[in-house]
Amino acid sequence: MLEMIGAGAPAPSDLKRTDAINERPFVPELAWAYFKAYSSILTGNYMIFKLLESGIDNPIQFINREHTKEILKAALPHQSQWIDTVAPEAYHNLLDELELYLLAELRKILDGVELSAEELEKAQRLLSIIGRADADQAKAAMSLVRQ
Repeated sequence: MLEMIGAGAPAPSDLKRTDAINERPFVPELAWAYFKAYSSILTGNYMIFKLLESGIDNPIQFINREHTKEILKAALPHQSQWIDTVAPEAYHNLLDELELYLLAELRKILDGVELSAEELEKAQRLLSIIGRADADQAKAAMSLVRQ
């Protein structure tokens, strides 16, 4: 069943592409934060899929799903109550909203609108959370490799 579900999943080498990373200097902080929030949720789901596919016992032990919750609550604070009440498997329902926020930030670039102090603070907070989540994922990956 996992083979059938994962037939369209990208190869791990495709996930290491640096196309988006190379654009970071040209993208305002909040747009980058929304992009990273969106991509971190997709990456987290992909990692869970790959762990399940590998047949490892209790694969969820290698994923800190609290980070995803924290990222979503920072990016979409108005959804905090919903995020607290659903299982992480439902978080994908917020990807469309994150995409809309990202597109709105990209439109601001085209219109020449600068970030407000509040938006800059939100971006810094969100990027900090994402940085911690990325570090934890790297540790989990190393722990998995050692097993």
